[in-house]
Amino acid sequence: MNTVTRAVNWRAVGFFVLISFGLAYALDAVLLSTLGLAHPLAIVPISLRMFTPLIATVIVCRFITFEKWTGAVGLGRESFANGQWKKIVSSVFIGFVLVVGVIAASIALAIAAGWLNPDWEMTQTRAPLIEAGADISPTVLIVMTVIQAFIAGITINALVAFGEEAGWRGWLQNALEPLGRLSQVLLIGVIWGLWHAPLIAAGYNFSDQIPGAVAVLLFTAFCIAFGAVLSWLSLRSKSVLPAAIGHAFFNALAGFPAMLVATGDTWDRVLAAPMGVPGIAIFAVVAVVLFLSSRGVKQKV
Repeated sequence: MNTVTRAVNWRAVGFFVLISFGLAYALDAVLLSTLGLAHPLAIVPISLRMFTPLIATVIVCRFITFEKWTGAVGLGRESFANGQWKKIVSSVFIGFVLVVGVIAASIALAIAAGWLNPDWEMTQTRAPLIEAGADISPTVLIVMTVIQAFIAGITINALVAFGEEAGWRGWLQNALEPLGRLSQVLLIGVIWGLWHAPLIAAGYNFSDQIPGAVAVLLFTAFCIAFGAVLSWLSLRSKSVLPAAIGHAFFNALAGFPAMLVATGDTWDRVLAAPMGVPGIAIFAVVAVVLFLSSRGVKQKV
């Protein structure tokens, strides 16, 4: 997108938030009043709600801002011109390394702090495989999990995550550019976190381990920290695609610590999960390092 001097179009931002929140909250109301989060089919409305930011961008671009949609969400020609696709590809791999690294570091932090007592034999995880006659070693299982996460991250998970990222690191990031980088990242993170609020308050991600209001605050902090990393990826590549795929990688690997939980133990999702305290702290540090390292470099989605 071209660099221009402009003010934030708060009317457009307001409509974007209203539409994306309204559609998502409506789906949440239907889910929570009928199936509930524990139902196997709950994944359907949860997946559908991920496309509500994308829908909001289409409506806002068509009726409010009259922008060309592809350019507004970070898929314009400039994202792929003059070999820029190489930056996109490299940013995707950087995103994968960052996600894997942060999740590994968050597990290490949780173990060091005594928040996770790991079962390196993965007894609970491997039990169904052994019963089925497939006794896979823990090392092979970890490698397979990472490979599967990468494949899912660049395929089906990426498609679903794009439904969100077209809005967050696509349209909204560009719309809030005049605020400056820090305010832009913080506001997008807060909006992203509150967009999840009904499901998080109902027990999604943190189960019932903490009160709903606290869970929403904690997850919003995660959205700010992780969202900052995704913003850096999109700024570096001048495309929303690395952010969408990075988001997809995280979704594919976020449950990995559960594989290390010993039989009889409970996975502490607040202190031993990538979206909990360890992940928030490490993603925040990584984001600060990334932005400081690129200070002075002219980047724009």
